[in-house]
Amino acid sequence: MDLEQRFLTSRVYVGDVGMGKLWLYDSKTDTTESFKFTTVEDLIGRLEPGSIFIGEKASFNTPRKSLSRSQPLTEQELFRFQALCKEKNIIFKIWPEKMTPSILAYTGLSKSDENDPKAIYLWLKDHPKRFKGLQNPSESFEPSQEYVVGWALRKLCNARLNYCRGVDPPYTDDFISTLVRENIDALLDRLPESTVSYLDMTEADRKTKEITSYELEENYLDTLRSKYAKKQPSETYLKIIAFLESSGKTDRAIIKDRVSLRGYSQLETLTKYGVLKKTVDINALPWNDGQIHFRLLCTLVAPMLCPESGKVTQNELTEGVPTWNFSRKHVFVFGPNHHKGGVARSNLWHWVFKPWLRKEGKAVGLDFTRKVPKHDKPDELKNVQPGEFTQEESDFFQAKKKEFRDHCLIIYQAYRDMIYGKLRTNELQYEETDSILMYQ
Repeated sequence: MDLEQRFLTSRVYVGDVGMGKLWLYDSKTDTTESFKFTTVEDLIGRLEPGSIFIGEKASFNTPRKSLSRSQPLTEQELFRFQALCKEKNIIFKIWPEKMTPSILAYTGLSKSDENDPKAIYLWLKDHPKRFKGLQNPSESFEPSQEYVVGWALRKLCNARLNYCRGVDPPYTDDFISTLVRENIDALLDRLPESTVSYLDMTEADRKTKEITSYELEENYLDTLRSKYAKKQPSETYLKIIAFLESSGKTDRAIIKDRVSLRGYSQLETLTKYGVLKKTVDINALPWNDGQIHFRLLCTLVAPMLCPESGKVTQNELTEGVPTWNFSRKHVFVFGPNHHKGGVARSNLWHWVFKPWLRKEGKAVGLDFTRKVPKHDKPDELKNVQPGEFTQEESDFFQAKKKEFRDHCLIIYQAYRDMIYGKLRTNELQYEETDSILMYQ
């Protein structure tokens, strides 16, 4: 039985601590009881074997230190509770911080210690697929070396992206923006059609310009002798012919400038006579800055390149350019536990993903700009949040979120491969320092 099915068929408890008490919601009785917390054995004794327990992160995955009373359990007690859950075949999951207000609004329950755990259960009951994505309890509360390096790189990327956008106009005076701008066609060549389309940078999106050119017809001399058997061609006509004899097919603007023409009537007349051949070509123009998604692309490059020095960042844990999985987890923070996610996450999710979601939703009749009442002030309205989506909106949101992550992965890997190529040809070099930790 998978986790989603087990959640739907099991007795579920949701626990949170408030006002010095443990508030425990029971899905079987649909009640929330409160009691003075004493020991983990007391809590585990209230849980049915084979059930599910969901604990709020600050209460059940953050150990109490020193004289703090904000967390009810010490590190040893948290590990003891985890062990007791395993003994009783209880699935133990962690509910992320900062999400309770939105689910209270979704369920229509008012804010209270008694309602908070029930709201969590009701929301998960309507969104059972989200249960298996909840965090497992931590096996250690000491930060790993990966976490320490990842946190340092996140702070470093905050500074890098602020550096890129800190000029007017933004993304115009740094090495990250330059790499993006100068290699846009090389990037597009590395991307699948679906990602190129997402960026609105297909050939159909590229701006074009008509280029009108003239060249001499193959038999132009015979035509001249026939047309001007009794009189001499004008001096201007002779200059045009002499210029094209030496230059070949040429843009009409260049002919006008070199021969000092006032307009193009003489060129049209010679074409009408059969002396010149006129060609109109549709030429693709280079991508301009208004067509390039600098916020998205520069954010994805930021973990790999310094915007000030142009040097490549080396992850000391792998001795290479940071991988997608490392940057996804520690810099872009793709996941529900994204407290203090940083500038990179804000750029991707708030400034890139959300506008795209609204546009895509509008195309299928979903309104992600609609307003809903505030949970604490029902007379006031606010923008709808993911926890308040309908099932149809939630399914659409999840599908688009996965699609967006996949595009980011593909683009990130393309830039990473590009950077490795430039390292091999010495176009780029690693930073002289070998430690990201110096930026803490």
